[in-house]
Amino acid sequence: MEPLASAQSKESYSYCLDQAQAALSRNEYIKAIDYLKRAHLASPSSKYPLEKVKAIQDLIRNRSRYDDVQRRLRLYNKYTQMGKGAFERGDYQKASYYFHYAGLMVPDGKKSGQYINLIKRTVERRVVDVPDVKNENQFSSSVKVFDNPKIIDQDSLRNQTSKDENLKIISASVKSKKFLPSQKMPLITDKISSKTLPLDDALWASQPKTQLQIEHGSYLILESRDIDRFLVITPGIIDIERLDRDHLKITPIHIGTTFVHIWDSRGRWTFGVQIIFPVQAFENKPQVPTGERYVDPFKFTYALDGGSLYRGNSIRSSKRENLNMQQVLAVKGETPYGVADGSVGYYKFEQSTEATNYTIGLSGAKGAGFTGVNVRGYDAVKYFSALTFPGQYFRGFLIEGKTLGENIAATYVYGQDRFTYSYISPGVVEDRRSYIEGARVTLFPNDDNQYSVNYARGYGPARQTYLKNEVYSLEAQHRFEPMLLKGEVATNKDTLAETISSRIQSDGRLLHVDFRDIDKEFTTITGLPSNRGEIGANVGMDMDYDLWSINSNVDFYRDRFLPNLDDPDSINYDLNSSVNFILNDTMGFASTVYYLDTPGELSPRKNFRWMNTLSKQFKVIGNRDLRTFVGGSYNRNRVKDTPISEYDRYAASAGFQVGIINHLSYFANYEYSWVDELLSGRLSYPSVFNTGLNYARELTEKISTNIGFYYRDEQNSDGTNSFLAGEDSITGNLGLSYRPTNSSELFVDSRVRNVWRENPDNPAYNEIDVRWGLRSSWDLPFSWNPSGVIYGVVYKDLNSDGQKDPGEPGIADVHIKVGKQEVLTNSYGRYKAKVRAKEVMVSADSSTVATGYVLSTPAIFEISIPHKQSVNFGFTAQSGIYGIVYYDRNQDNQPNQGDEFIQKARIILDDTVNEISDYDGTYFFKNVGSGKHTLRIDVNSLPIEYLPLIRLVNRLKVEEGSVYVFHVPLKKKSVAVE
Repeated sequence: MEPLASAQSKESYSYCLDQAQAALSRNEYIKAIDYLKRAHLASPSSKYPLEKVKAIQDLIRNRSRYDDVQRRLRLYNKYTQMGKGAFERGDYQKASYYFHYAGLMVPDGKKSGQYINLIKRTVERRVVDVPDVKNENQFSSSVKVFDNPKIIDQDSLRNQTSKDENLKIISASVKSKKFLPSQKMPLITDKISSKTLPLDDALWASQPKTQLQIEHGSYLILESRDIDRFLVITPGIIDIERLDRDHLKITPIHIGTTFVHIWDSRGRWTFGVQIIFPVQAFENKPQVPTGERYVDPFKFTYALDGGSLYRGNSIRSSKRENLNMQQVLAVKGETPYGVADGSVGYYKFEQSTEATNYTIGLSGAKGAGFTGVNVRGYDAVKYFSALTFPGQYFRGFLIEGKTLGENIAATYVYGQDRFTYSYISPGVVEDRRSYIEGARVTLFPNDDNQYSVNYARGYGPARQTYLKNEVYSLEAQHRFEPMLLKGEVATNKDTLAETISSRIQSDGRLLHVDFRDIDKEFTTITGLPSNRGEIGANVGMDMDYDLWSINSNVDFYRDRFLPNLDDPDSINYDLNSSVNFILNDTMGFASTVYYLDTPGELSPRKNFRWMNTLSKQFKVIGNRDLRTFVGGSYNRNRVKDTPISEYDRYAASAGFQVGIINHLSYFANYEYSWVDELLSGRLSYPSVFNTGLNYARELTEKISTNIGFYYRDEQNSDGTNSFLAGEDSITGNLGLSYRPTNSSELFVDSRVRNVWRENPDNPAYNEIDVRWGLRSSWDLPFSWNPSGVIYGVVYKDLNSDGQKDPGEPGIADVHIKVGKQEVLTNSYGRYKAKVRAKEVMVSADSSTVATGYVLSTPAIFEISIPHKQSVNFGFTAQSGIYGIVYYDRNQDNQPNQGDEFIQKARIILDDTVNEISDYDGTYFFKNVGSGKHTLRIDVNSLPIEYLPLIRLVNRLKVEEGSVYVFHVPLKKKSVAVE
């Protein structure tokens, strides 16, 4: 009896895969996952949909994590810079405000903590001011101390600046005048907000390095003539929507920078697009997270996919041949123990609708020394390795997790094999007794160098007799820069199988070499492995450059499972190679070669194919795009035991596509072949002509449609090797989708096809195919926030090491902010607070600590609940030296916004410790002991046109618990230094 997967419609499986791929091309990941799950329901035996779902989920998690980190870093830099500006202006309250929120963004950020300490000391008047500027004569006498100073011209210095530093400079505060973009990169900065920007002659003159800044929360419309296409280099920063043929709407998604290429009637435009915070809103009320972050509500989703196929001699007489309808209901949400989810899938039979798939699970749990614990019951799928447990679908339970600092990962599965546990007909379930069990242990799972042990067994009277009862394997991978080497050795007690693979990837090039030796009697726990009985190797190479790319792969092997009895030791070859060239902006060329020669297989065969295509784009009437192609191919096929399949085939093809009006296009293509069939000696000339109209557009923001009308004409298709169906047809299709909200969508697609026979052996018929579906999700009125206890101690860090050591006393009556609540430390410096949230911010109010003490630990911690967390804050009386290296443009002896701040200047403390000024000209020596110190300015690190206005060697006296402020003013030289 067939399992469920084979009883369901293959057309539904293919349709879902096509829709998933289309959704992926639009970066609609959630929709792609929905379609892949529907494909899995249509064909549970196929592991591809679930593997693709896992890959997309990993991509979403990694991208979300990356975007969050980048967002926090950008906000951290922004708040830090604004805090510096407020500090330099003497507005310590606002500076403290900005640095506090910088610490919320990056709790372990060093600069925010340093400035919080500096502000505290400044307010307590424990900051020593910068000494008076010396006159030029005093400086001149000190220059002679250095012999042969190093000369660095300004261009050389600029070239040494890294790309990352340039980005920091350009992304400086909008109001700051310290750094400006290069004049070679025109910057449009007039607060573009909800406006239209014409792509005119003036803007064309700034190409190709035009920069756009768009405030987050607004949008920008680009207006041109006949915009053909566009390309976003870094997805996720912006969204581009085509309003019509001449207008594109750019909507910011995240703060960041990307590049956009646009092709219109003039040619290609290139824009650097920077998404910035609304300046006024940012200045007045910074957008920051609250002290507590809560979990999202549980989410309920519902999906429906259905389809009907009607066929008959005419449209009116057509009768339904099949009905396919699947439904999935799912619930998912965060709990204090991990992310819980459950789903059930229903399949409609002829007379009833029954639950065919259901699952429940908990992922991301931790406890008892384990992290990343996943537990799943009922229907599940798991992959160990290709030679043991290759993506098996079962009904039972699964548990996996990591322990010992995530250095060991373990997995255990047990259940009934779903290949033999299936629905035969409505209400009848065949329960064949076939069971599987497996375990996997991996050492260093998060490392490039890792090792795994796999074990799987199967039992039960319903198992296939050719399967073995147990399979063991050892896996290992190791990184030998730049190569990653992997290998597996498996045994089912009687036979062996080994695989080795290597990957070398660098600068757009990939080389892989894979070896295999699999015994002809070897089986996995559930079936036959890929390449069973083969010993061979696969070698491949990918090279991708700006104007050309090549992909090549060759597989050579000896077949021991079904060999050629006359020549069992012969080597078989399977080669494919393709190359693509971009000849210019409108022309490209592609060539592909396939070669197959299998003298060692049971049915030897030789096949050679060579295909070439040249494409060209033109501008025609009304400045519309005409895309054309011409191609040619040759195919030679030889089959020793089947002479009827031997032929030589030559083919030529051509076609075009052109836009008629907005959203409507027309295409036509034609292929003509010459086929020489060797057995009969017959020479035939099959050909096929396709033409049609396509119309697709968004009618409103919520409704979109697609309409098509196609005609296919086949000629001389009766040959054995014509590769044509022998059918002529007219096809019309209509599709409509409606998205009332971002989390719901309804769609219907229909196709009507009239087929008449070109080949007398084929029947004529009419066909109607209708598909419909629904996607919806909404938040449930329920969320489960974890509860936890935050506790710790505030102490005097006597050795300034940031750690609570024995003997270091606690500090009483310090205000500790735990989320939205505030607690005081007791006489021992201890505190405790109960919270109910997903994450909380914990910070210490340094203003409530005695004068002279500053933080030696981060000022703010971001803590995940639910477990008890110890958060300690240390305060020390250590001193510091702080200053700014600047060109005193207005000669007021103080660094301010009118001056030029110098980066990469080297300041040396006591001839042992070096500090380099950052892009704001700031340097900071922490934990400086009290007493006398020597501070030296390395004049060789300064730009050649500048000289210090103070001595190069200065002696300072630093008091305990104070910060000595020592600025380094510069002047421009009037004569060169000899």
